Amino acid sequence: MSKFEFGQIVLPEFPFTNGGTHKKRPAIVLADTNDGDLILARITSQTYSSKYDIIVSDWQQAGLKLESIIRLHKIATLESSLVIKKMGVLSSADMKKTKELINSILDNA
Repeated sequence: MSKFEFGQIVLPEFPFTNGGTHKKRPAIVLADTNDGDLILARITSQTYSSKYDIIVSDWQQAGLKLESIIRLHKIATLESSLVIKKMGVLSSADMKKTKELINSILDNA
């Protein structure tokens, strides 16, 4: 089984919230639970600006095709077998922003 790390960008079959359909869409690995599951957050090229969104500054380095936004409130636990491919990894600056926002969200929960 492949090990995934925080900050890796992967392309899984991501389910829609209604559970009926899914779509290939990039996601950031938040955690590999070591039991066959991954905790992921969606990445989109659609323009959003909420307190839970992070603009990926170094999107090309991360293996993304377009300027993108991490949506930290769009989280899913998926089987790692649903990952079609590893695309890249966030830059250290983008990882730092992501960790800071995750900590802020949890501190205010």
